[in-house]
This record gives sequence, structure tokens and C-alpha cells, in this order.
Amino acid sequence: MITEERFKKQLDTKELENRLDLGSMSEKDFNKWIYTQLVESKVIMQMIDMILDKFRSEQERLTSKFTEQHELQWCIMIDNSGSMSLHRTFIFGTLVVIMEVLRKLEAKFAVARFGGRTNQKILKNLNDHFTYGDGEFVLEALTFDEGTYPATGLARIAQKIFPTQTSTSSTSDVTIHKIVIILTDGLTQERDNQTYSLTINKHDIKLGFMFIEDKNSNSSTMLLDALKNQSKHSKITSDNISNLPLQMAQLMNTMLEHCLNGTQDRNDSPTEITKQTVNIEQLIDPKSVPKLIYKQKQDQSDGENKRSEKTTNFISYTVSQPNSMIPKINNIKHLLTQYLSRSNPYTNLSIASDDLRKYYQQLSTENSDVKNHITQAEQLWHKEETRLTSSIDDLVSAFSDVVFPLNKFTRRRAALRGSSLYLPGLIKAMTSEWSYKKIFSSKLAGGKRDHALCLVLDISVSMFGNMGECLFETLIIFVGALKKLGLDNFSIVLFGKKVTLIKTNDETFDSYVIYTLLQQIKFDQENDTKDAFGLEVAIDLLTNCATRGERKIFIFTDGYGNCAGLLPMVQQRAEDLGIDIIALGVGIDCLFCYFCW
Repeated sequence: MITEERFKKQLDTKELENRLDLGSMSEKDFNKWIYTQLVESKVIMQMIDMILDKFRSEQERLTSKFTEQHELQWCIMIDNSGSMSLHRTFIFGTLVVIMEVLRKLEAKFAVARFGGRTNQKILKNLNDHFTYGDGEFVLEALTFDEGTYPATGLARIAQKIFPTQTSTSSTSDVTIHKIVIILTDGLTQERDNQTYSLTINKHDIKLGFMFIEDKNSNSSTMLLDALKNQSKHSKITSDNISNLPLQMAQLMNTMLEHCLNGTQDRNDSPTEITKQTVNIEQLIDPKSVPKLIYKQKQDQSDGENKRSEKTTNFISYTVSQPNSMIPKINNIKHLLTQYLSRSNPYTNLSIASDDLRKYYQQLSTENSDVKNHITQAEQLWHKEETRLTSSIDDLVSAFSDVVFPLNKFTRRRAALRGSSLYLPGLIKAMTSEWSYKKIFSSKLAGGKRDHALCLVLDISVSMFGNMGECLFETLIIFVGALKKLGLDNFSIVLFGKKVTLIKTNDETFDSYVIYTLLQQIKFDQENDTKDAFGLEVAIDLLTNCATRGERKIFIFTDGYGNCAGLLPMVQQRAEDLGIDIIALGVGIDCLFCYFCW
């Protein structure tokens, strides 16, 4: 049996280095990458959706009693030993599924490989944004030609990924849980329970194994017997990938439950909310964004046909009950009065509005190169508007009949009641011996719409893919319908890790706004979802807007936010101010995820 001193001496080597920046990787052969081909396959996509559905449902069930936020930080360790080469294809598919699931969960995660005693390598840093380039780098870094030292690898990798007394530790507002999942076949000589427990206790991590075995072997038995109760595990044979979604979801759910078992419910403890003023991000210098982010595919018509075929068997839509209680509002009632009666501002909207005005003034004076890009953005928008004309007309009908009716009239007509007489009506009444009764004047004609609304868009990384594409099209349809109805009194807010104001109710929706909007809609940058912060800004925008009609917020999101107990309080604030909030999820990736609305 290895002693504690001997094991620590083995670790007394040079610290692991962070993975280098992948900026040098060329994306010209993006579609030829193994990762791209795997992640876009129908089978892999179905597996990802299945795991997400099962895990998110379980996460909602387990965390529903908590008001504080629980953040999961993951580290995926891959056995790079020679015995794993037999399962290479299965491992690649498994890694793609795991990494895409964690990306869509917007979780912080790291990836590392282990083999020899001192040959561990970080393949993705914990705080790095994840792209297809990162995924390709991970797959290409696996050589399967080393030894197997999981305990040593765990100790050295955990020290790098989860160093003690750093930002990976819990705070008063957020409880952080650190999870390590090791992909291995279990064939190793490092089977001393104490070597694993030292690392687990030192870094306060929860350890899980996914054992990948041959059909007729049971290679994990000896390691499992040695570990006793130090870890959770799942077994899967490499010739049965169809079981991967169930096994992976089960392991992730088990790890989540293991994390929350020791967590105390702090609902009954006297707590105070942080009276934080939401900071609206200032738009960047227009000179530093010289190209369009959104690029329409050349085979758009083919893609649209494929998309329509793909969604044939899906339920068209689901609608929640409009009069239902705000979810989790009972959990934070003891904080609600404090939140609603705060004296400091909810957002820095006045400063942000001034900055936005200066930004557009500067943009209008830019050189010809920037103006060419602005023209391209406007052309792209109008091209998409033309393609979506049918949907725009349908939405116009729904809006005009139900959502935004005529409520402001400018021309006077004869009426039965009023504050002044209507001369033509009075003459007609006298000539008809008063059988005609409409002798008063009232504004009944020349109908206009006087309503205010705010479009709030989720641009977090979980929206990447079909949800993001559908958000872009839905936005064009919405704006097109509003313009046809003459409703210019709308604002646009983006949120992810930060909140960005694109348009206030006073600004005109012109080519400069279109250009800025296209530049800012990126679904691979914001690895957080501050939905409550986005709503705070929208509420402030609408309360500062003079209107006699409806005040509505349309928030386009996948429904997964990270604002814990703040979201129901923000919804209650909107309700008290007479502002309606409508949460919309459009796309085939949208599952039953609106637990907070």
C-alpha cells in the first residue's frame, strides 16, 4: 500500500500549464473537422437533447427548494492509456456528447487527459469559452499510447483546475460544487483508496467514473472494490452507444444529487438581498467590429425545406396558463418587500442611454469602410424580411386584432356622449325631430396604436444552434410586424453574462441599429444567463416611456437562467407596475424548460 508521504512526493513535480490559446487554428476547413461532423449528426443531436431533458428536469426538481444559486463546475478526465485505443470511436462520440451537454448547460468545465505519472495535459481551461475549435483540439490531443495513473492524474489536474482558496470556492450568494468525471476502462495499478480520498478531501470535489468496457470483460471491478464509497460510477460497453444518453444522464443526476445532499436549505434563515444596480454594458467602438457576425447560408432555401421536414412530427406550440402564480414566489416572500422598496436605482439606464446616443452619433460619422458594412447589414436584414413576409403578415393580423388594438383616435365624429356639440349631428337631429341622437363630438376615427414594448433577447451559449437561428428569424418577424403596425415605440435589450442596450424607445429602427444588432448577436461568447438583469433594464425602459396603452416585454430565451431567487422578484415588480412579460422559446431544441416563468 502506498503511503501518504510517498504519494505526495510523486506529485512534487512541475505544475501543469494552462492550455495555449487556439487563435492560430484556421477555420477554413471547419466543416471537415471530426468534431463538427459528429456534433451535427442526427444521432448525436438526439443524444444531447435526451441528456439535457433528463438532467434539467432532475436539476429543477432537486433545486426547487433552494433560493440561493448552485453552480456546478465540471472537469472531464480522459484515460489516454494504450488499452483505451480499442474504444477510440466510442470515446470520441462520448466526449462530443458530454462537452455539448455542458456547453448548452452554460456550465464551467475543463477537459484534461492523463496517462503517465507526469504527462497530464489540460485540453480546455475551466474559464475558457467553448467552441468547435476547442472540441477538435480535445479529440486530436488523444493519442492512447500511455500508462494509466488515475490517482496521480486526479491529484495534479485537480490542483490546477480547482486550486484551494480561489474563485472556485463558494460565496455567500453562490454555492459552488466541483465535479470530476473520469472516462476510463479501470485497468490500473493505482487502486489505493487513500490516494483518491486525499485529493477528494483537499479540493472538496465529487468524483465520478464512467467505465468503458468490452462486452465480455469486467475491467472496473478491482478499482471499484478499492474505492469503496469514494465515488459514483456508471458502466457502459463500447459496442452499445445507444445506452449512452441513459447512462450519462443517470451519472450526472447522481452526481448532482450527491452535491446537494449536504447542502442546507437557507430559505428560513434571515437573509438580505444585495441591492445591486444592474450595469448596462457600453457598446464597443464601431471601428473595432469591421465584419458581420451573422452570415446567411448559401443554401438557405434548401435549409428551410430541410427544417420544415425535420419539424413535421413536432408539436406546433405549447402555451402556459397566463393567470398562474409566479414560480418560486413563495420562497422569497420574506425578501420581496425589501426588494420592491429599495431606494437605489435598479439599473444605470440614464447613463447607458446617454452612452448609446453618443455611440450612434459616432457611428453616423464613420468612414466609408464602416458605412459599407452598415449597408451590407441593412441589405441582409431586408432580404430576410422579404423571405419572411408571409410570417410577418400573419403576426400583423394577430397583433392588430388581439395584442395591440387601436387605442388612440385623432378625428372627431358624432357620438351619444361627449364634452362638446357636433354641429352636423345637431342639424341632423333638429331636421329629424330629434329621432337622431348623436349630437355630441368625440374622437372616434383616425385610429392609431399607442403602446410600448421591449424585446429582450437571450444570447447566451445555450442558445447556440437551432434556438439561435430561430431567435434571429423571430426577431425579424417581430420587428417587421411592428413596423407595419406603425409601432415604433419599442426597445431592444440583449442579455447573457452582461446586459447590452441596443435601442431605446426614442430611437428610430434604422440601418445603424440593424448593423449594431447584427454585430452584438453572438451565441458563442456569453457563458451565463442573467435573465433577471435583462428584465430589470426592460422594466426601467418601459416605466420611463409615456404611453396610454399596453406595456409588454417579450423575452426570447430557452428558459434556463442563473439568477435564482431574483427572477421571481423582478417578475413581481413588473406585475405591480402593470407590465406584462411574455417568455417565448422558438425552435426544435426548445423542450419543457420554462419552470421559472
